[in-house]
Amino acid sequence: MGKRTQVYWPRQAGYVLASNYLGVRGGHWLFGDIKELLEATNLTSAQVAEELVENEDADIALEGFPSFLKQKKAGRW
Repeated sequence: MGKRTQVYWPRQAGYVLASNYLGVRGGHWLFGDIKELLEATNLTSAQVAEELVENEDADIALEGFPSFLKQKKAGRW
């Protein structure tokens, strides 16, 4: 007990989560930016899902997601 384990997940899972939680089908104009940031950041699926469900509107949720990823990458989150 007391030992924390983080399980990192394949980058494609972000697209699956966006599809499942936000109903995004066939891509989104922000996926290119998001993909680059995900590749530079180690996140769990729970962290991504928590951020995506903050807004039910796919555009609003995904527009805020790159900012979240940049903060995580910089170690400010």
